[in-house]
Amino acid sequence: MLLEDFSEPRLIQVIKNICPEGPGIIIGIGDDAAVLALEPGSRIVATSDMLVEGIHFDRNFISAYQLGWKSLAVNLSDVAAMGGTPRFALVSLGLTENTELHFVEDFYYGFKRIGEQFTTYLCGGDTVKSPSGIIVSVTVLGSIEAGKILTRSGARPGDLVAVTGVLGSSAAGLALFQKGILGRFSPEVEEELKKAHLEPLPRVREGQILLARDIATAANDISDGLAVEVREIAAASEVGAIIYGNKIPISKATVTVARFLGEDPLQWALGGGEDYELVFTFPPEKMGVLKELKIPVTIIGEIKEKEFGVFVDIDGKMCNLEGYGYDHFKKKNQ
Repeated sequence: MLLEDFSEPRLIQVIKNICPEGPGIIIGIGDDAAVLALEPGSRIVATSDMLVEGIHFDRNFISAYQLGWKSLAVNLSDVAAMGGTPRFALVSLGLTENTELHFVEDFYYGFKRIGEQFTTYLCGGDTVKSPSGIIVSVTVLGSIEAGKILTRSGARPGDLVAVTGVLGSSAAGLALFQKGILGRFSPEVEEELKKAHLEPLPRVREGQILLARDIATAANDISDGLAVEVREIAAASEVGAIIYGNKIPISKATVTVARFLGEDPLQWALGGGEDYELVFTFPPEKMGVLKELKIPVTIIGEIKEKEFGVFVDIDGKMCNLEGYGYDHFKKKNQ
């Protein structure tokens, strides 16, 4: 059934049936606004992201379920970078009139699935007709203890720079689709990289630990590429930084695909984006605490004085990080 044959009230009821009200939602979907409850002594963490068909996703490569998953994941990652606890989500969809009803249903099933993993529940949103292409806008509201907030602006000279997980995997997954090379690699390699690109798992728990244990001085989620996020921390903290290219963690699967295509996996790690890992800074004396927590972390650099600048050391060559990463309004992104 197409949406043009379906009324908006009936569509809202379908969404409510898929995503029932969760804890803390006093009034949810169906009224003019949601009414929500937060813990005493907490502050609200709010973030919003948009995904536009043809810019951020291609329906030839991503299912409705995966789009629902990813649209929430990118927002959860922002909350993770601040050490917060995601609680509620609002979704606004711009849908073409020939969109199938099952597409919308599958979108919300994917959205609900990752939301359940991070106890984040749909509480409202909007649906409108789009003249061309699907548009997804998601807002996530979370909570954080008053006076304890992790930002980009706390890095200090002498701090170490670290990342969670591995980088470049999402770019490698995207390359599998765009280059038409699916089926050329082992099922394990392809599944790992497709998951990284289409169904990322944000580091919410890790962000909460970094904040609760007073480990990190600054943090950022890696959405536009490691280079961009390090530059943002350096700018906000008014410091410089050096990243060591040979220290950046890259999976064997990513290296395998990069070599097949004649690409440099390090470039994917620096500028590919959409890894949704965390990059953070911390003082060396916190190293012991970090190791005890057994978080998947790799130290990749250190913070310098502002006059040093922001560079990556690639085989002994100092390269300015200014040229790497995704920018929404550049004519061509690296």
